[in-house]
Formats: sequence, structure tokens, C-alpha cells
Amino acid sequence: MGEPPESRNSVYQNRSWHHNGTTARILELSKLKHVRIDMSYFFEKDADNIIEPENSKLEDLATLSTILISYSEGTSDTLEKFSNLQHFDCIIQEQRDPPTHGDWFPKFHVLNKLESLIARYYKSDVYDSELIPPSNEYNFPTSLKELQLYSFPLRPALLSAITALPKLEILEFMISNFIENKWDASEDIYQSLKTLTLRVVNLSEWQVDRETFPKLEE
Repeated sequence: MGEPPESRNSVYQNRSWHHNGTTARILELSKLKHVRIDMSYFFEKDADNIIEPENSKLEDLATLSTILISYSEGTSDTLEKFSNLQHFDCIIQEQRDPPTHGDWFPKFHVLNKLESLIARYYKSDVYDSELIPPSNEYNFPTSLKELQLYSFPLRPALLSAITALPKLEILEFMISNFIENKWDASEDIYQSLKTLTLRVVNLSEWQVDRETFPKLEE
């Protein structure tokens, strides 16, 4: 791979697991709009292949895909650097040392212009995942129009946070488990939801009201 272009820098894609100096330089291209760096750590300072955007000038960045995020206190600070991000595709990966608190979920709400979020939850085989406490808060930006969650435990707190999204039109749960195989949405209103997709989910009891999905089309 040659040197990154200095002027024609609207799109960059790297499909390698490890980044190199070229990838790190990419983050300093001020006109960059779309970045895809498959399976590379972006936010974890202890990772061997970290990409740190501390000096980046990515005000124009609109799309960021498929970045690995692990538990880190500085994750929200890093996310704030992408103030105009509209589409984000990420993998939330468990670390070897799990958090002991319940506020580990990324603070996505700082991306206040985000319209589309695809998040995959990747469990580690290194330790017992039951050691991870359930998140006690889920922070999504109110600007979200599309949300896709893969392999997530669908807890009431998470579902409540999704219900509160005023502009959400597309919602997809895939390969995910509802707690106790139940989804009680009888008192919820997904006010803008038009498309709901459930694929490979454990759900045996679903309670809804006629007003739960007032705009549902599909």
C-alpha cells in the first residue's frame, strides 16, 4: 500500500488486523469523510495495535467502520473528537480484565449528529462473562434514525433507552437474547419506528399495545 493521498482523501479503507504508520497518518487528513479499518483497536490505550486520534483533524468525518472498542474510561473523550460523525459501525469487545462497575457501555450520546449505529457485542473466551455486571445505563444520541444490535443481552434498561429515541425509524436485533425470553413493551411507545427486524433471537413472550408501534410499516 502506497502513501495516503494528501488531497484526494475523502475515503480510506484498510482490511488488515494490525495498523501501520500509514493508517496512523490517515487520521491527520483533514478532509477525510469515510474510514473503514477492519478489526483494529481505536480507543484502547493498552492495545498493541492502537490507533490514537489525539492529533487528528477529522471534523468532516461522516462514516467510521468497523472499529473494535473495549472497556476504557477514555472512550467517550475519544468519541467526542468525531463531532460530525453520522454513521458508526463498531464491535464492543470484552477485555481480559472485565469492569467491576455497571457503566461500561460506550457513551455514544456524545455523537450528537449520529444517524446510524451498528454495534456488535463480542464476548471473550478468556474468562467467565458472568463476571461482567449488567450495564446500568445505555447512552445513545437522540439523533439516531437506525440502530442495529448484534449478540447483545436485551435487558430492560437497554430496551428503555431505545424506546426513548425520538427519531428512530429502523431497529434490528440479531443473534440476541431477551432476558427470560420476554419482551414487555406494553407501556412503551416507539414513536417513529417504521421497520423492526428480529433475527435469531430468543423470545417466547411478547407483550405490546396497539399504540406501541404507531408508525410501524414493516
